[in-house]
Amino acid sequence: MLPYDSDEHAHCRSALGSLDRILEEKPERHHDEVLEAVRCMVTMRDAIIARRRGGGDVDDELEQVNAVLSVLTAGSFPVVGLRHERLARARDLLACLMEKEPVAHPDGRHPDEAPP
Repeated sequence: MLPYDSDEHAHCRSALGSLDRILEEKPERHHDEVLEAVRCMVTMRDAIIARRRGGGDVDDELEQVNAVLSVLTAGSFPVVGLRHERLARARDLLACLMEKEPVAHPDGRHPDEAPP
């Protein structure tokens, strides 16, 4: 969904790492790390919306990202503590999205292709 060599993709990999640590340690408070994952999803959603505005057929991707964002938000902002089971679901969904084929660069080359 995001080019592998983009800052956004690196940010999302970092967010996945943070979610993995949270789920392993199961702390009651790690909102800064969860917020990084939320920011990653918002960045991914913004990129998809930009593709949609450009005429891309991205409704399924947008629906998936919005679902992850909803689950992540619900798991990170409960009345008390963190909802680890919801964070685990959001983490798994984010990992699946990260494994999808990234979009081509604006100049049309494949994401793994070196710049001209």
